[in-house]
Amino acid sequence: MSRSAVVPATLDRLDLNVAPFLNEAAVERALRGSRPWDLAMYPEPGVPRLEAAIATSGGVSSDEVLVGNGSDEILDLAMRALVPRGGSLGVVEPSFGMYDHFVRANGIALGRARIRDGLPAEALVSLRADAYFLPSPNNPTGTLFTREEISSFLDRVDAPVLLDEAYAEFARQDLRALARERGNVLVTRTFSKAYGLPGIRVGYVLGARELVARLRAIRMPYNVTSWSERAALEALADPGFVDRTVAYVERERDRLLGALREGGWPVWPSRASFLFVGPLRDGTRVREGLRSRGIVVKPVPWPGGDEGTSLRISVGTEDQNARLLDALREVAPSPR
Repeated sequence: MSRSAVVPATLDRLDLNVAPFLNEAAVERALRGSRPWDLAMYPEPGVPRLEAAIATSGGVSSDEVLVGNGSDEILDLAMRALVPRGGSLGVVEPSFGMYDHFVRANGIALGRARIRDGLPAEALVSLRADAYFLPSPNNPTGTLFTREEISSFLDRVDAPVLLDEAYAEFARQDLRALARERGNVLVTRTFSKAYGLPGIRVGYVLGARELVARLRAIRMPYNVTSWSERAALEALADPGFVDRTVAYVERERDRLLGALREGGWPVWPSRASFLFVGPLRDGTRVREGLRSRGIVVKPVPWPGGDEGTSLRISVGTEDQNARLLDALREVAPSPR
């Protein structure tokens, strides 16, 4: 496919949720099409070529798309544009840690609805939040919220709802049609996961024109570099890399999940590019034991307390996954 994207020779970074492979072909095409003069000027505000290409692929007009410096910037813009200061945001628990960061930065309250087998719609509705952020598949659990579940929830709320689809390709579910059909829905996507280009920091939001305009009004003018735009355009024009990456991750994810369950680890079903293991009696000790063996995983302080903590583990290369399983057997031969 391409060479491994994990650069450090001494560490297996299974904590970042990036694809196991760099989209090397897109990078090489972007480099061949670049000139030194391109860096002598500011990028065109709003990277209109990329926004137009994304709009075409998503079946919307260009004014219904906004490109950001990774989907993180989009999330921050959406929180500032859609939630009044002192207002509230509704999320599931556990969920993407950056939501907590932006809530603190923007001075708003966070309401949580604990996740179980599916979308906790009743609990979310009861929060009566000014806006909702719902990742599907959910980070860190890998849980897929179905289109039917989300549509039913949308029928019950009028507030803006942002559907965070950073891992949508791995789930083979596309919720962008909901953004085309409903006036209160935004959908975010990223080039950092299945497209194999986390270093270019490009994400985008697609959705209701009025909502996108509110984000555009507060976006910085030169938020995406001309190089990043070129690399994203090359990646978007070649879906073959995504298809191969998704097929590989699905295969390795299922193999890894089966091996972990066979070893007695409490692992959740996942439709993303990672697995959620927990709760563990001593997740901190397991994490440190893996780190001492050159493997980095993401600690998740949930559910916490007497129940312990959890670990989020990215699907890596075949060699990385094999080293992970060997290390887990050494660290905790009997995890329960």
